[in-house]
Amino acid sequence: MTAARGEEPAKEPLKRAKKAATPSSVTYDKPIRTGGATASTRLEDMTKGRIEALENDKWQLQVEVKRLQGRIDEIGPANHRLAESLANAESNNLLATILIGVGGFAVSYATFMGEVAAKVADWSAGCLIAGITVMIFQSIRRWWRK
Repeated sequence: MTAARGEEPAKEPLKRAKKAATPSSVTYDKPIRTGGATASTRLEDMTKGRIEALENDKWQLQVEVKRLQGRIDEIGPANHRLAESLANAESNNLLATILIGVGGFAVSYATFMGEVAAKVADWSAGCLIAGITVMIFQSIRRWWRK
């Protein structure tokens, strides 16, 4: 009657069959067959095989080194040009930053100078314009090359 009311019937635990003990296929009485080679012969063969593999790897690596050395000789001049270009760009950036900093300070300080304020302001405006021009010129050259 419990199943008629929508309840589940009581579950019984599952029973598992017992496994019979199987004899192991490995027998410890038989010696391992080595094909008649002794342990020292097998070790010599393995060592010779490793040496041959290492010599083959060495030869392949020497070929790769020669190929890469030729590539370095090709890339060397271009690398020097790039290093020089980088140094020029860094020095131009430093120059522009200094010009902008000095010009900005001088414009701010010019108001306290009295009679020479107009000359200092003109000079500092020139520094600002020169610094900004250097930075804009670098940006235009970079975009032009792309």
